[in-house]
Amino acid sequence: MANYKYSYRYNETSDINISSSNVLWASLNYTPLANKQITAIRTKDHTATSIKFVVLDDTYEVLWVSNPVTPVNGIYEITNLNIKFSKDFLLGIVFQGGYLRGKAKTGTLGILNYTSLTYTTVTVGSKFTSYSGTSGNEMLYEIDYVDYSNKFLISSESGKGVSVFIGGYTENLIPKMTSLTAPSGIVTASSGITGGNSAWTAFDKSLNNTDRWIASGTSGWIAYEFSVPVRVDMYSIQSTSQTGSGILEQEAKDWKFEGSNDGIVWSVLDTRSNVTDWTTGGKKDFKFNNSMPYKKYRINITANNGSTFITVSELLMYSSISTVLKTVVIDEANFISHGMDKNNLIDLYSKVDVHSLISKSMESIGSGKVFKQKIDTTKIPIKKASIT
Repeated sequence: MANYKYSYRYNETSDINISSSNVLWASLNYTPLANKQITAIRTKDHTATSIKFVVLDDTYEVLWVSNPVTPVNGIYEITNLNIKFSKDFLLGIVFQGGYLRGKAKTGTLGILNYTSLTYTTVTVGSKFTSYSGTSGNEMLYEIDYVDYSNKFLISSESGKGVSVFIGGYTENLIPKMTSLTAPSGIVTASSGITGGNSAWTAFDKSLNNTDRWIASGTSGWIAYEFSVPVRVDMYSIQSTSQTGSGILEQEAKDWKFEGSNDGIVWSVLDTRSNVTDWTTGGKKDFKFNNSMPYKKYRINITANNGSTFITVSELLMYSSISTVLKTVVIDEANFISHGMDKNNLIDLYSKVDVHSLISKSMESIGSGKVFKQKIDTTKIPIKKASIT
């Protein structure tokens, strides 16, 4: 699965739709991945029926064109790539039907509109010098890559290679909400003030003073329902950026973080009491143990810090990623697939959640295959084994 180490994300002003189909739109900012093996590229939020990714050099010559890519769940993605360029490059998209979605932005970064390049005629080696520049538009894209000069394996006493992948947490699992039900999921609350303080504004990824959930009283709850059950074991609460007398008194003081699959029976996953040290625009992270996926999560506030209103400016949810120890045969393929990045910090005291013994050797027996791997049980205690 692609890791997408490099991303060009727009976070400026308003959305725009680029509707000139069969035209190449290329970002003016150079992708700084010279001499890196590109393994995957993706973009999203467009309505085009099909796109092709295009790589251009600084003279606007086409260096590479992908096969047609159609969207899956709104994401245009191409994986299993093995391409590399000697210089930083421009990434473009040429598309059929619908539109590309970008962001309006002031400044020099933006989109180049190559009017002479179409979906069917784009080829490697073509060079385009005629274009119209639109400095106010930006694209979103992400790239995964491998930097071989920055990888290593640890050699074990047995002659095998060992790599450790330290876990962490996912990005916020909740999308940027624009209403109670869009773009996905359902936001509900015990009560609330309408308009700019509706419940969904607690999930809109905005710190605007007015974009926060507010409800009358000293207690209440706000919830987000995923389309499928997911496991959450950390959440964050962002306090309001609004200043003034009594504003921080609206923040939660005592609450329970709860999960449910039917919205009726709720399981208490985390309890907090006497949280009084809120700061303007500050964010607090709360971690807890949870192995169960739930479809719906809520923060159930039982007391605030003294106001006649309660508020949540932003509520974010995350899922932990396991720490994995891999044992592999030392060869080029495993070095590429399982080698560690040199800039990663390895905490020798961190708990290993998964120990993977990776072997590619096999013997044919009849119509099936058996995979063999020796395990030294004096060094690796076996509590459970499964074959899939």
